[in-house]
Amino acid sequence: MTKIKLVKSDKKDLGQMAEILASSGYIISKKKHKILKNMENLFSRKDVKLFSYLLKVDNNYRGYFILAVKNKHSALKDMALDKRFHGKGLSKKLLEKAIAISEKEKCEYIELTAHRKNFRAIGLYNKYSFYVIDLLRNSQPDGEDTLRMRKDLSK
Repeated sequence: MTKIKLVKSDKKDLGQMAEILASSGYIISKKKHKILKNMENLFSRKDVKLFSYLLKVDNNYRGYFILAVKNKHSALKDMALDKRFHGKGLSKKLLEKAIAISEKEKCEYIELTAHRKNFRAIGLYNKYSFYVIDLLRNSQPDGEDTLRMRKDLSK
């Protein structure tokens, strides 16, 4: 039987998150350093309340998310899942936890960004009532566009 558990994480887990990100299939290796630096900076910020979780499948970490909360708004700053575990409902668990935290923190909404061609992720977000609020042109490391999406939360 497969055991699945969400475990709180912090800055000391950035190496583990980097490994998951590299195995996710959505990173360009030459941009990995920049992405990790951005994650490190996020953990150093004092103006946001940060929530970070690793997804443990059996005894191995296979996914994570980083959620920032500020002024009754939350932003899913990063979420990744090892590509070998795509299609198994695990991204759903990560997203549901991020939404639950946002609701507990009494946020008015949660926002995230998605690569415009990441149809699997966009489909998941749509199932959870996220909608597109902006198109960020040429914002991805590969020059592609990003969708900025939002889910309104009940008060």
